[in-house]
Amino acid sequence: MDFQHSPKAQALLEKLRSFMAEHVYPNEKLYYDQVAADRWEMPAILGELMESRHPIYAQADVVVDSSDGSPEATVVRALAALAACPLATMPPDVEDRE
Repeated sequence: MDFQHSPKAQALLEKLRSFMAEHVYPNEKLYYDQVAADRWEMPAILGELMESRHPIYAQADVVVDSSDGSPEATVVRALAALAACPLATMPPDVEDRE
């Protein structure tokens, strides 16, 4: 069995890794500083990152409607959504963040 991601998914994963390295990881300290300053407000850096995430992260958003049907049906929908989007299940490259 071939468990490799498609070339399109591989390209998207590379874009995601690049975005994380360029925008997210360098701003982690700022995020935590902003949360520490006011934990009840959304940190400004998070808003900036959310605006800049499209189109890279927009493809990784997974939303599953669980309001109707059985729990089993919800699980099936969730698994189908995750299977369709390998970006949502990509583990972080911790060693790249040092």
